[in-house]
Amino acid sequence: MRWIGLIAACLLMGCSGLHGPVEGQSQTRNNVVSVDWDGNYYPLPSNDDVKVDSDASFDALKPCYRDNSSDACQDELQRHLDATTAHFDAIFEQILIFNQTEGGKKRIVLYIHGGLNSRNGALKRAVKAAGQMKDQGIYPIFINWRSGLMSSLGDHYFRIRDGQLSRTAPLSSPVYILGDALGTVAGAPVAWWKEAQHAFVSSVNREKKDARLLTVSEDGIQYLNPDNEKNTSELLRTTWWWVTSPVKIVTTPAVHTIGKPAWNSMLRRVDVQFVRPLDFPNGAWETGVKKRSALRMSASPPPENEPMPGTGATLLFAQRLQAFQEQHPDYRVTLIGHSMGGIAVNRVLQNVPDLRVDDVVFMASADTLDNFLHTSLPYVERQLRKGRDVRLYNLFLHPENEDREVSAWGFSPSGSLLVWIDYAFGDPDYILQRTAGRWSNMKEALPLIKVDVRDHVYFKVFGKTKDKCGQPQKHGAFDDCDFPFWDRAYWWQ
Repeated sequence: MRWIGLIAACLLMGCSGLHGPVEGQSQTRNNVVSVDWDGNYYPLPSNDDVKVDSDASFDALKPCYRDNSSDACQDELQRHLDATTAHFDAIFEQILIFNQTEGGKKRIVLYIHGGLNSRNGALKRAVKAAGQMKDQGIYPIFINWRSGLMSSLGDHYFRIRDGQLSRTAPLSSPVYILGDALGTVAGAPVAWWKEAQHAFVSSVNREKKDARLLTVSEDGIQYLNPDNEKNTSELLRTTWWWVTSPVKIVTTPAVHTIGKPAWNSMLRRVDVQFVRPLDFPNGAWETGVKKRSALRMSASPPPENEPMPGTGATLLFAQRLQAFQEQHPDYRVTLIGHSMGGIAVNRVLQNVPDLRVDDVVFMASADTLDNFLHTSLPYVERQLRKGRDVRLYNLFLHPENEDREVSAWGFSPSGSLLVWIDYAFGDPDYILQRTAGRWSNMKEALPLIKVDVRDHVYFKVFGKTKDKCGQPQKHGAFDDCDFPFWDRAYWWQ
């Protein structure tokens, strides 16, 4: 179990904020908005040979974590805001130059990746995809946020207590680690039962269940069934599940117990992209001085038409994008979120409601059906009332691939990350709290979609195939290979 060893090493020695360097990182500085673990923007270096310091902003803002009412804090906050604004200005200046001199088509794609992405992996994806998109006249922006497993667990054990940053958290970390260890043992029967139940449900009468799921005859629903679907080796996958079952007896309780706080930490890291801990009087270390907010919020609520008073990097960028649109209304915007990036996309739609997005794309969204119904669809409805043409695309794995995905060579519980969220991490109390990125969930919610927006919502379910680069076959594969995830033909054809 290599990942367990990595977690232990990280927790014992600390996880370095340095990563990279990645070839081409300097050329994509104006295509990447990097966000640290507390929602602060941090810059990419201007040299391909220099390592990226993802803790740079945290280190610079330490006076505010200690005392967010001090003059040193206020000065540092202003310097950080000035640096953030300067970079965003440079991005939009480059967008104009690109469309004036490099054959741009006045189309901007904003992409937000999901959880369990390494910093290097996210940056490499941005470097590769940015070149491909620019060749097609598209200007890409990638929101790269800290979503790694080890650093998320580090928050749980060493930084966060009761929703706040805590300087005393390391003192209680042995208790938390012991609690999780004991919880793994105590929760083993429930974890084993859930895994056995899922294995049974996802295998018995599989063909009949899939036939029922994939025969909804409505406009706006598309199924891809390649010719070689029947050649996929289901027997081999089932056999391997039984071979690895003895190891799963150990790993399943561990995943259920340790995965939940990691999931909660990653959810926090989505939230802080919009409102940082430093935006609250009590957001600094809990033992610090808390006389006033770093934002200096007024006692009365802001007016309805005022922007949300947060300073998370993703929120600031989305607000700046809206301002750019007001000055240049002929630019089209596509907003794409993969997995947990779908949660961030809904935060954008909710917190920057006047942002004009032409295409919203959810790839295996980890957000809930509830948020799909009460955030995504109302955004479409508002845009249509304003006379704007907007499309909402939803992409899904084949249900069997979703339910029986193999990870860690089969030594971890079967199923995709969305299955793990539904069965273990999210602990939903009713169906609308289940993930919107599983077709078996979304199909149940179709009758709840209002008629007036239905013609603007599209669902695409990929098929099964041996060719993993023909169509995505795993949860993390939607932006793998050379899939043009920014292309409308990928969302609908």
